[in-house]
Amino acid sequence: QLALSGGRLLGGFPAEGVVACLEAMRPGGVLISRESKAFQAVSPPEEDDEADSVCVVPLPPSLPPGSQRLTEPYYGVQYERRPIASPLREKLQAARRGERMPAAGGAPAPPLHLPAPNPFFATELEMKEEGEPQPALQAGEASDAVHWHATEVAFGRPKAHVVLHLACPAEAVSDVTHMNLWMAVLDEHLATALYPAALAGLSWSVSRHTSGVVLRVSGFSHKLPRLLLTLADQ
Repeated sequence: QLALSGGRLLGGFPAEGVVACLEAMRPGGVLISRESKAFQAVSPPEEDDEADSVCVVPLPPSLPPGSQRLTEPYYGVQYERRPIASPLREKLQAARRGERMPAAGGAPAPPLHLPAPNPFFATELEMKEEGEPQPALQAGEASDAVHWHATEVAFGRPKAHVVLHLACPAEAVSDVTHMNLWMAVLDEHLATALYPAALAGLSWSVSRHTSGVVLRVSGFSHKLPRLLLTLADQ
């Protein structure tokens, strides 16, 4: 049964356990860890065997009421434990009650709204008529491009794969360092710009080739043209 379910066997919904966890997530029990630069490093004594170790001691400012200055037992690092400030605690309690707090600077809180419709969600999901896979054939040749097409309908899925091989000048391809840097920046930019496409089940990749750049997109064929146009705009 576990094998047939693909490694995921769903059971009953543990309502009581979920309620118990939610009840424990109260503002009074929250812990906030903060790293601060209000600590200065002091060189260790010369007789210390670990010459590269550093002792960390806090600066002398007085602590607010209810705070403690403690020492970590294993490495001797000093740290402070402070109660959560009342304004922050009040905001957390208000959020738990469902109250909306003003924005930064006292401005009114923005109205609640649903996100904009995802333009990459496919609506044409009908299964394709099954048939025999066809070999890749050269579908046409324009002035600057060669087109190949292959139909694979053995499973009737309404999905497609598109591979674009962009030929680049030899000078650009040979500069491996700049090419890798450019692809890393592009990938970082696309991860944000095409996040809605990832939610819609589409995927893409950009890789370096000996003669240029290879761009691959895949997913539901209904929205692949939009994904390609968006990639071209980016």
